[in-house]
Amino acid sequence: MVALIALVVLGVVTSIAVNVYFKDKLVQGITVQMEDEGGKPISANLIINELTDEGPKKIWSGSGPGIVATSLILPKEEVNTFEINGEKIRVYRSINLEVIAYTEGKMGVAIFSVDPARPEHKSVKIVLRDVPKTKSEPTPGVWTTYEFTPVLKFATWDDIFAKYGYPRGAKIRIESKTRPYGSPTWVSGYTEVTLDSGLFSPYLSGKNKYTVYFQIKYVYAITELEMGEEKIYYERVYAVDTNTDPVAGYRDYVSWHGNLPANYDEYYITPAGDTREIAITGGHDYAFSVSVGFSYPAGITVALGVTKVPSPPATLSVTSTRSDGWVKTAGFNGFIESYSNWI
Repeated sequence: MVALIALVVLGVVTSIAVNVYFKDKLVQGITVQMEDEGGKPISANLIINELTDEGPKKIWSGSGPGIVATSLILPKEEVNTFEINGEKIRVYRSINLEVIAYTEGKMGVAIFSVDPARPEHKSVKIVLRDVPKTKSEPTPGVWTTYEFTPVLKFATWDDIFAKYGYPRGAKIRIESKTRPYGSPTWVSGYTEVTLDSGLFSPYLSGKNKYTVYFQIKYVYAITELEMGEEKIYYERVYAVDTNTDPVAGYRDYVSWHGNLPANYDEYYITPAGDTREIAITGGHDYAFSVSVGFSYPAGITVALGVTKVPSPPATLSVTSTRSDGWVKTAGFNGFIESYSNWI
């Protein structure tokens, strides 16, 4: 259950909302800065939703001029523990939140995740834009679908073998998109999917480039906001965290030419016969894209970016069976994409 513990409406850019730990709860501080398209502070109503697999659930509402700070009590659900250098590291399920700011004829939305294992105050800026007039009112509701979502790519060669491991508690970050109903412009945010079960492959080889997919649940929701006699509708598409992620997974492969990329973010060189274990951490940029479509209530398809949250890391282990030589593994975006071959 989520509950409000404090609200402070501020006239200047400051905040006293804080993050505090309880045994199974996190007090999450959030500061919302609201501006019009010209960058001027604007008074607006606020709603905070938790983005669940059943759709958005309102957990707080209020209003204020320019800047509002509040604190929420959020649940901490532990999904795994690791021990690193003798220290126990707890992994908690990420909580996906949506902040909606709206006033007469204008609205804006911010979507993001909080991780109870890494408490930090969240500050978001929302730009309120004009809501276009629509010829007909949409039907508010929630619709869901599953899509196989790319999460990892890696390439091997003759006598080079690689295997991957995604432990329970690893997190996939997926772009969300929202807009006022009838607007041609989507605004991006993100949600996180925390894995409830681990997935580990055998060693794979050959002159192949492999892509790993996890089946992820997505939500399309239309919501109605009332402003006096006026109604505002907005829609969003987001990946949702369930209790069985990933419910399914698979990999495919294509042949590749064997040429290591000329430009890469990082690399390792490993002696023949040795095994290199590489942390797959992901990066700030989206490495992959997934197309998510809904046929009802109206045909809609959006492309969402995909990456990985750095901690806890997944792993890619690279080994070889020759007695001499060196294997170079060149990677991008925290080795969420990599290529290995002899040099």
